[in-house]
Amino acid sequence: MPYRPSLLWLIPELPYEVFEARGLLGQHIMVVPERELVVVFASRAENGAIPVSLLAEYILPAVQSSDPLPPNPEAQAELQALLEELATCSDPGCPGR
Repeated sequence: MPYRPSLLWLIPELPYEVFEARGLLGQHIMVVPERELVVVFASRAENGAIPVSLLAEYILPAVQSSDPLPPNPEAQAELQALLEELATCSDPGCPGR
């Protein structure tokens, strides 16, 4: 039977209301509505406390503003070119294959 997470956790010890979905072997999705922030961890760590510690100690303090980032057309064009390249890559060595 495949693993199916079924709970959404509320993490009370953080300075903001944080909801967390936990997956298998260290996969976490954390949502901080007040900061309009979504944090995703895709790791193989079996200790579920590590992502919460990283969020509390490093990520939340680093979020300085609720304002959106300014437009960056050069980076957007670079990202779009990379996505198009990846979408057409048939080599088994391509990222994501």
